[in-house]
Amino acid sequence: EKGEKQHTQTHINPLPFPFSSPLQTMVKDKRKKKKEVEDPHFVKAPKSFIFKTGIVLPSVKTLRDDIRQLMKPYTATNLKEGKNNELKDYLNIAGIYSVTHFLLLSATDFGTYLRIAKVAQGPTLTFRIVKYTLCEDLLANEIKSKPPPPEIFNHSPLVVLNNFPSNSEHLKLTSIMIQNMFPSINVKEIDPQDCTRVVVFSYDKETNSIEFRHYQIRLSIVGINKNVKKLVKNRIVNLGKFQDISDYILGNNYGSDSEVEDSEENKVSMNSPNVDSQAKQAVRLVEIGPRMTLSLIKIEEGFCTGKTLHHQFVQKTKEEVHQLEQRKIKEKALKLKRKRVQEKNVDRKSGRKKGKKEEGGNEDNYEDDDDEWFRKEVGNK
Repeated sequence: EKGEKQHTQTHINPLPFPFSSPLQTMVKDKRKKKKEVEDPHFVKAPKSFIFKTGIVLPSVKTLRDDIRQLMKPYTATNLKEGKNNELKDYLNIAGIYSVTHFLLLSATDFGTYLRIAKVAQGPTLTFRIVKYTLCEDLLANEIKSKPPPPEIFNHSPLVVLNNFPSNSEHLKLTSIMIQNMFPSINVKEIDPQDCTRVVVFSYDKETNSIEFRHYQIRLSIVGINKNVKKLVKNRIVNLGKFQDISDYILGNNYGSDSEVEDSEENKVSMNSPNVDSQAKQAVRLVEIGPRMTLSLIKIEEGFCTGKTLHHQFVQKTKEEVHQLEQRKIKEKALKLKRKRVQEKNVDRKSGRKKGKKEEGGNEDNYEDDDDEWFRKEVGNK
């Protein structure tokens, strides 16, 4: 508990700038005043706030950090959370940084949940996280554990949607929401060297769930042995046990790093600064996490509220939906009526006080006016 108290904050601190984008540069104008210049891609790209609500396990906090790393560079990695903060507090500062999506992690006695909300009109998707695996757990289970280089997070990942049916309205809306969380790409203008990561959302019809995976894209040269490949990649090689470099190159270590032959479908031709333009390279996907299995619970029309467009467990008839809509309309009309009455009362009281000040009456006159108003509104004392 003491460790938890050390990490809690009592306010949202939007400064310094929460988005860790490498695309921002600093320039000086004629007066030598510093101005912040943003890349047009960064301005147009969708941005997100990722935070937890309520009390969650430490593993859920780590999952939040993993998702923030996944959404780089267009997410608020420096966003501070406080136990007294509410959703409206995050919404108030979202406009300052042009945030378009909220990803909220929460936990109940029934499980862990992920909400994806579009700022500020909605819709809102609520998922139950059936199971998840953290990045550190995936890295620990690999035979050749090697953390991904930080420069691969300088560009947003590619998005792949698999097996999403087009005849289902709620799944169609889900796929559109997922696509809009990431910036769109132009195939003609994009640099292949910037394609360093890919996220895959695969729908499983049997379990009615969405499998989420996050991979690093690696290029491996094919057609040469393992020793030459190390030299091409500018790796430092220990030649102390060889009399000549030919002994190292003509050694018995052949094949690729994984010792698996690559098919022609996995081979592509790409321009690389250290590789001949005619050489073919094999595309390999290395999972870097996090890994999640998501189950769609419900879809709300507004921002974390509003009409329920889809619910996995509750199904209502048209009559029930119509009755709920009519009840909400009446409640909204009653609330508006009360607000108007309050505004009239405030205007009447402020106008009466203003008139008394202009007349310059004394305190006795004020008391007489109050008594007269009380008799008119309520009756005799």
